[in-house]
Amino acid sequence: MDRQNGIQALASEAGGNPDMTTSFQYLQPKLTPELTGYLAVHELRFAFTLDLVRRHTQGSVLDIGPHIFTAILRHEFSGRIDTLGFKVPAYEELIRPRSGETHHEYDLHEACRPPWPALDPYGTVISAEVVEHLYVHPQYWLGFFHHLLVPGGKLILTTPNAANIRRRFTLLAGVHPFEMIGLDPKWGSHFREYTRSEVLHWAEKTGFKLQAYYARSHMCPPGRFNRALWAASNLLPPGLRQGMYFVFSKP
Repeated sequence: MDRQNGIQALASEAGGNPDMTTSFQYLQPKLTPELTGYLAVHELRFAFTLDLVRRHTQGSVLDIGPHIFTAILRHEFSGRIDTLGFKVPAYEELIRPRSGETHHEYDLHEACRPPWPALDPYGTVISAEVVEHLYVHPQYWLGFFHHLLVPGGKLILTTPNAANIRRRFTLLAGVHPFEMIGLDPKWGSHFREYTRSEVLHWAEKTGFKLQAYYARSHMCPPGRFNRALWAASNLLPPGLRQGMYFVFSKP
């Protein structure tokens, strides 16, 4: 399955029709070799997440953990997109705020120490592959996301599925299924991944209502063999797939 067919397959399930070619061409001159490799692995996830954003975004937008996807959002949408999280020197130029936009420098690990920053609330908060990098309890970061939204606002949250089939087979083989924590606690890898039931449980505890949910195996390294594995993995039951996509609302 080639790249564009993969994107169309993702879009079909979500009910949309994203075309990310222009965005990727736009990004390439600004990417380091490392980020170019990251983009190649994650482009299908970006396409699917973008389609969810197109259909569910309302009002002002806050993107949590600015990264490549922030640049994609700003290329695709003319409206204001603020960010919150760390400034990462390696791609600071890529995610530099446009005129009228604001970056809120904030360590999400501090969410466990309320009171939270008093920001003007947003209509949409996007957290794409961020929360697995946090070592604080989900009640804190979900509570903080809830705090950042206006009543009726939307949270678009994506994160890996801790119980995907690769993790299960890896553990059966006697190998630890999760990567080692990084030496730098600020830039550590995945501290804690979650299952669908865990995310739903703590989202309900913090006042969210589920609007939509999708399970997709979304990270696909280039190459015919990898594409074939990716396509096959999406035939598995949802609970065995790699990625989870949630859309929550704040009543």
